[in-house]
Amino acid sequence: VVSAGPLPAVTGKTVADATAALNAVELQVAGDTPSEYSNEIASGLVSIAKTLLSVTDPFGNACAVTGGNQSRCLVPGATLEYRITVTVTSAVAAVAQNLTITDNIPANTTYSAGSIRVNGTARTDAADADNASCAGCGNATGTLSVNLGNVVGTAAGVVTTIDYKVRIN
Repeated sequence: VVSAGPLPAVTGKTVADATAALNAVELQVAGDTPSEYSNEIASGLVSIAKTLLSVTDPFGNACAVTGGNQSRCLVPGATLEYRITVTVTSAVAAVAQNLTITDNIPANTTYSAGSIRVNGTARTDAADADNASCAGCGNATGTLSVNLGNVVGTAAGVVTTIDYKVRIN
């Protein structure tokens, strides 16, 4: 398991449609080239961070997660819970339009069906009436997607959390 590491900011980008593809190394904004994990919108900023939230060993015991996303329990059968934190900041209530976050299931893992949560609320894996799905999710394949719609930024930042689980193969 590899840490995404620090997430540097990108400046000078103005986008109307901030469709983000969050992988271990890139953020894709519609009509833009791959960049880092933060992009400006007109009069605002969309920041995205991905962290390893928890690790459970194959026997169901919780394990400590230390700096650099390390744990003694990173072994086959362990369950990892990831958190993607999306923050939209704007002093003038700028809108991040059609904000969609996608994340590829990490290599050497299998997605845990039914584990998507947005701000703590469960979502289905299917592309249906809720705002999340996991298309083609299986053994180290598939893409998790969450459509946040139009998000009006605030000076303090509007924060959305997206959690999901995978099992180490």
